[in-house]
Amino acid sequence: MRRTIRCDSRAPAAARRQVSEFLAGPDVSTDVVNDVVLAVSELVTNAVDAGATAIELRVDVAEHQITMSVDDDTGGWPTLATPDPSSTRGRGLAIVAKAADHWNVERTRRGKRVTAFFATG
Repeated sequence: MRRTIRCDSRAPAAARRQVSEFLAGPDVSTDVVNDVVLAVSELVTNAVDAGATAIELRVDVAEHQITMSVDDDTGGWPTLATPDPSSTRGRGLAIVAKAADHWNVERTRRGKRVTAFFATG
């Protein structure tokens, strides 16, 4: 699956819906689908919050693994943070790191790509 997501406040919900629908077909456990949907939501939210004008979402299922990536055109670089316990922000990438088996970030021609990998269950 490859989708361009409109960069506005509805982007995370649209991404969650599209990923949920796509993963409803393959033999993927509900817990894994929930983890992928959560990670997608966090990454798309981060892109919107960073001021992205273009977001591309990819999800592939092959050989018992889901590969999910979010591309955006922002110049920032995601880092794992340890926010103050009273803060309402700054946990997105930590959530992705916890939900996924592993993840990485790479520069692209237009910005960056965050990719997360999940066993299908």
